[in-house]
Amino acid sequence: SDLIAAALDQGYSLIDTAEFYNNERDVGVAIKQSSRRREDVFVISKWWPTSAGAKGVMDSLDNCLKQFAFNTFIFIFTFAIFSLESSYVDLYMIHAPKDGCCAEAYRALTQAKKEGKIK
Repeated sequence: SDLIAAALDQGYSLIDTAEFYNNERDVGVAIKQSSRRREDVFVISKWWPTSAGAKGVMDSLDNCLKQFAFNTFIFIFTFAIFSLESSYVDLYMIHAPKDGCCAEAYRALTQAKKEGKIK
């Protein structure tokens, strides 16, 4: 998280995370540590397709947001110790889309967008 915070302080404004990368928590911590405001950082995360379909993608999204907040919303998809002070992710994608469950997951993500969890 220290390197990510340093990059943000040097002007980076886009952070790419993913459930598969296991880095959502570190990004939440880094944003909190940096001098940047959450709204000035564009955060991308991704769900790894599973047979869980819509339920799996929504569980992953909610976990991601938890990791970015501090007792409120830890970057809406993952952590709970440091505050990202955010209730949304800017972009949430299906990582390596493949058969079956992706259409169901996509429909669930459109609902998450309506709920404000995804910009």
